[in-house]
Amino acid sequence: MPAIHPTAVVDSKADLARDVSVGPYAVIGPRVRVGAGTTIGPHAVLGQDGRQIADGQDLVPGRVRRVDAQEVAEA
Repeated sequence: MPAIHPTAVVDSKADLARDVSVGPYAVIGPRVRVGAGTTIGPHAVLGQDGRQIADGQDLVPGRVRRVDAQEVAEA
């Protein structure tokens, strides 16, 4: 079962791997998929439907994830 901080908000339609860690005040929207071993840090927001986070990622404050033009066009 994922470790979800009590102040985090995780939509019931989100799909989190069993060993995901979700930090304080993080928000995870519907149909977001988070891979195994991933840490979602404090105040992170994953709000896009269908967004997929690969296994073993660390989403921490101050980190920016770059996207390519194809991803932007599909959003």
